[in-house]
Amino acid sequence: ASINVKYSPRDIEVDKDGNLWVLCFGKVVYEAVEPWGILEESPSMLYKIDPNTNTVSKSIELFANQHPAVLEIDNDGETLYVGGGFGFGGIYSITEASSTTTKIIDDYAYGLGYDAKSEKLFVSVAPNYTAAGQLIRYETDGTKLGDYQVGIGPNGISFKNAKQ
Repeated sequence: ASINVKYSPRDIEVDKDGNLWVLCFGKVVYEAVEPWGILEESPSMLYKIDPNTNTVSKSIELFANQHPAVLEIDNDGETLYVGGGFGFGGIYSITEASSTTTKIIDDYAYGLGYDAKSEKLFVSVAPNYTAAGQLIRYETDGTKLGDYQVGIGPNGISFKNAKQ
């Protein structure tokens, strides 16, 4: 089936009830010459899709002029986390019940991961593309637990023991 969502779907997660959540980056059109100003922009969006009917059952406008690239969902399927990507500041939590975004981590994040086993968030930071980056571990409320030096340009995080 084809299911229409807005611009630039970037990530997808499945909640505990089997619904699909799709994060759409939004549309950004830049000038073709320096200083690369923005000519056109549309908001980032989050969609809940019912796989039984192949319909969008909920849509949430996230940010008018910010464009997260990574979506994660916690074990109970109640809280979603968005963030990561070039130029996106912070990590936000979203509860389905309220559909509101709450900034839980202020730092710039290039990548984001949720470890279902430890129920912790992992954020990768790339200060540039020639120096070592960092992997930072957080509680889901944004409390920093530790940081670790990693390689150049870290942006992807995976876990061996994924959700069962």
